[in-house]
Amino acid sequence: MAQDSKKKDDKNWDFFGLNRPQYAATPEVLLTSLAWVSTSEGKPPEVIIGKKHRGFVYKKIGKGGKADIVETIPSLSDSRGLALSSSLNGSFSLDDRGLVKRAARILLDEVKGNTPTKATSASIIPLDATSALMQDVKGVQGVEGPPNFAKIMQRMYSLGGGVQDAAELLAEAYAKMEPLGGSDWFEKAMIAMAPDEIKACSDSLLKATRKKAKQEPIPCWLSGIETPYSWFANAWHKLLTDEWKKVMPRRRWVDWATCVLRTGLGTGYIFEMNFYYQIVIGLMNNESATDVASRALSRRDQFFTWDAVASISSRDVAGRLKKLCRRGTSCRELVKNWLDEYPDDFPSPQSYFEDKDGIEKWIVDARKWLGKNKDEMKKIKNSIASNASGASNNIEETIRYSLIERGKRGYNEDYYSVLRKRGRRYTVVEPGQEWFVVIASLEANGVGGVTRVSRVIEALESLGMQASYKTIVKELERVGLARSSHDADDAIEVAAAF
Repeated sequence: MAQDSKKKDDKNWDFFGLNRPQYAATPEVLLTSLAWVSTSEGKPPEVIIGKKHRGFVYKKIGKGGKADIVETIPSLSDSRGLALSSSLNGSFSLDDRGLVKRAARILLDEVKGNTPTKATSASIIPLDATSALMQDVKGVQGVEGPPNFAKIMQRMYSLGGGVQDAAELLAEAYAKMEPLGGSDWFEKAMIAMAPDEIKACSDSLLKATRKKAKQEPIPCWLSGIETPYSWFANAWHKLLTDEWKKVMPRRRWVDWATCVLRTGLGTGYIFEMNFYYQIVIGLMNNESATDVASRALSRRDQFFTWDAVASISSRDVAGRLKKLCRRGTSCRELVKNWLDEYPDDFPSPQSYFEDKDGIEKWIVDARKWLGKNKDEMKKIKNSIASNASGASNNIEETIRYSLIERGKRGYNEDYYSVLRKRGRRYTVVEPGQEWFVVIASLEANGVGGVTRVSRVIEALESLGMQASYKTIVKELERVGLARSSHDADDAIEVAAAF
């Protein structure tokens, strides 16, 4: 295949165009990141509450991080705290100073999300446009140059064939949100307590005045393929555009949204790591290019096995995840290094984006190149045997903390996790109470709809998870989504939770 001219500084050289990640300190930061790119400026202002900052958070806890991290939660005695009390009094006619103060204190506490162990800040739950902007990624992550989660999620959404833009859908959902309890008391309260700079940004988000995101090319060879990206695009679009936000409690809807984001983030990077490993190792064997491509894109070899009756040791995924991240990262870096060193000879992935059989053709051309550069073959073996690196550790932590249980049972439980630690050594597939409810419900044909067990199994397979029919049915019965059916095909219907 004829190659386009390539430059060494081309940042869009790879197969997926995904930024390198770091783990999200809290699930809420994913929604916050998407909300900020939907404002007119596309980023937080440099000054919050009249202070230049290195990031801002809802509430500092413990040591609270550095002094240049600004806290946006108001004190009940400052102007914003008094405005909050006045707003609540106006909405509910409490007419008792002590009662008003207590109501304000309860609200400020109730909008805090689950706080992971050792965290230096507590996130606010992004229940509306204003609360979503009461923190930023720099503040929540507590580091300089944090990952651009919004760009990552937008790219994954596009890779899955998503319509519109992931951030734009969130802005529209916030703009069309039904008032809580039929009253706009909550929105008024959030506006009352928000810093002036955030009020202006919230207004621009709701008016959808942001610039359109630049659309990067999407590979044709991903079209129609069931992947974590296609699952994420489908689930995100359904949750944000269907009637879910009108029939669900606001907190539940936000929890579902963060569940979809964190599940897509973790499984999306697992898919990417496995893809690079499979195509690079496939360059050094005699297997057909079609079979190598099929294995790289297929979810037949599932990463997760969901089997509650198997032994803990046989269900452990920790070692496999670590190995996959090491190999996938080193194989991805090897492709990039070859393109840097041989920009005019080595086949560039983006040159194959418009071809439905692009992966097979890239493998054929890469093998031809290796045939002329046999000394490069040993680099593949070195990549497979490579040790951990900063990049592989980052991606492993991103996957692990996206999917693993982040709370404590009986205290601040995480109902939307996929993995759970069992002792110090093992990590197993043991979904949180609500995770499977989200997965199954979003396969239904809309609010109040139904689907089939086979469709739920297909969704799990798209995410790289293998579960037996018996396991699925048992879980459906446990969460109350199973309905009997007279249809012999699948025998059981799956009802949406709302």
